[in-house]
Amino acid sequence: MTDEMMDLMEPYLNLKLPNGDPFYTAKQAKSANAALAGLAVWSRAMYDYHNASKIVKPKLEMLQIK
Repeated sequence: MTDEMMDLMEPYLNLKLPNGDPFYTAKQAKSANAALAGLAVWSRAMYDYHNASKIVKPKLEMLQIK
């Protein structure tokens, strides 16, 4: 997944309900469609993985150099 894709997903992942709870959750998605709940979990996991890899990748490259 590219940085551009993550930038496009970010506004949807950060939406909040009027009471302050997150909007884009598996529970919210399941109320619309059970299959959509899995997609919500997967897309959140891909977003989190992408952000974590930005931190870990440079560290792994430095470790290889050492």
